[in-house]
Amino acid sequence: MRGFVPVEDRPLDATVTALVGDPRELDELGLSDAFDRAAVAIEWLDRFPEAAPAERLTIEIAIAADDRRVVTFRATGTRAATLVRALGGA
Repeated sequence: MRGFVPVEDRPLDATVTALVGDPRELDELGLSDAFDRAAVAIEWLDRFPEAAPAERLTIEIAIAADDRRVVTFRATGTRAATLVRALGGA
């Protein structure tokens, strides 16, 4: 499943891999092409980690014991590290 939302001058391409049964389906959806033209949000990436680009910002949202949400940003690559610093991370 895919959807597009404009983010300034680049679209945001959202892909939900929970509905994908085979990694080859990701190519059929055009996921690898999306990395060149859009900011890409991939839900359930842990199902297909090989689909992740080398340079990326991983955002994990976990539910704490008291139902609060804990958001963790993990940078892979220099551009993503710059984004995390801009968001107030280490």
